[in-house]
Amino acid sequence: MQIGYLASTDSAVTVSAGDSSTDTDVRQGLNTLYVMLDGTFDEVRIDGLDDGATVCVDTVVVGQPVPGEVLE
Repeated sequence: MQIGYLASTDSAVTVSAGDSSTDTDVRQGLNTLYVMLDGTFDEVRIDGLDDGATVCVDTVVVGQPVPGEVLE
């Protein structure tokens, strides 16, 4: 899963979907978070932010990773 976000500060988070979850971190500013989750789901949750931290999610892309083009 690829999550595009804007965070007010660095913070620990838990990303959950279906029966799968993972603990990770967000970094202050505009960033992209990549997490691996298993199973099927129709909802994604981001919980466990530190006190005073806020995160605005812009995009969530779900699927199998595919290789990009060769860099020259």
